[in-house]
Amino acid sequence: MVPLLAAYAADRTQDQFVGRLGDVARFSVLAEDAIEGDDVVALESELRRYTEVYGGSVVVTDANREVVTSAGADPAGPLTEAAVTRALTGAVTHPRRPPGPGTTSRC
Repeated sequence: MVPLLAAYAADRTQDQFVGRLGDVARFSVLAEDAIEGDDVVALESELRRYTEVYGGSVVVTDANREVVTSAGADPAGPLTEAAVTRALTGAVTHPRRPPGPGTTSRC
């Protein structure tokens, strides 16, 4: 049963990752349109609904790191600034855990 459960968990994780990646692509297009059109009302509505459904927080910044809009977060908070820095530098969001017993390390 353990290999079956591990495969199922890996498949569900992959599905969630692909779903969130699609969400990011969609919000990127909405953000670009909002910034170019100088109208963030539709983007704010979509972000608010997204955070209501999935939890968490979303912050949209422009190329100068100025907050365009946010939902579920304090855009002026130090955690937001750190998250923006990690995102723009390509750093991992969460620290990686060392492999536990029975797992293998992947590089």
